[in-house]
Amino acid sequence: MLLNETHISSALIKVHPEFMSKIKKDIHALPFTELIASSDEGKIIITIECNTEHQITDTLEKINQMKYVLSALLVFHQIESNEL
Repeated sequence: MLLNETHISSALIKVHPEFMSKIKKDIHALPFTELIASSDEGKIIITIECNTEHQITDTLEKINQMKYVLSALLVFHQIESNEL
């Protein structure tokens, strides 16, 4: 029996407010991400839905390395196992 996992996570990203538009475009270009909400104060909430935990950590690392991003923190992580 093989298990196919789906990892669903959410993250809170803090950015310099004047660069919100640029960072939102950069995040949108990343695979597995979906922008959920943002505020004028420089906060962005995203979801990451992928097949491995490694893809989540890679995505968060890419976001943390973006210029004008102050922090990207994992808030929630759930693993759904689907039998094949």
